[in-house]
Amino acid sequence: MLVNLFFLGICFFGYYAGVGVVIGHNYPVFLGFRGGKGIAATVGLLISVDWRIGLIIIGMMTVIIFVSRYVSLGSIVMAISIPILMAIFSYRSVAVHCSWMCAYGISPIHT
Repeated sequence: MLVNLFFLGICFFGYYAGVGVVIGHNYPVFLGFRGGKGIAATVGLLISVDWRIGLIIIGMMTVIIFVSRYVSLGSIVMAISIPILMAIFSYRSVAVHCSWMCAYGISPIHT
């Protein structure tokens, strides 16, 4: 995992830094705390944590967006499925909690 490489095996710092990146992209200071690209930051975070989860999420979002024509629906389904996939792939509870925080931060923006 790429996060382990940069943080010398201490994954907690990487996960919390990733949550900070997603929150910073959802609520940017320079745009008056409105708008942002939190979904793109979340996908980048997932690819750096586990490329398998990142590819599954990208595939799910692509199918949902092409079928329903709603990008926000794909984003909400992505946000809900991240903690589930992290639990399936047997991540530590800290990673699952961080993914729930990201999902909670993404969902109100798209509803």
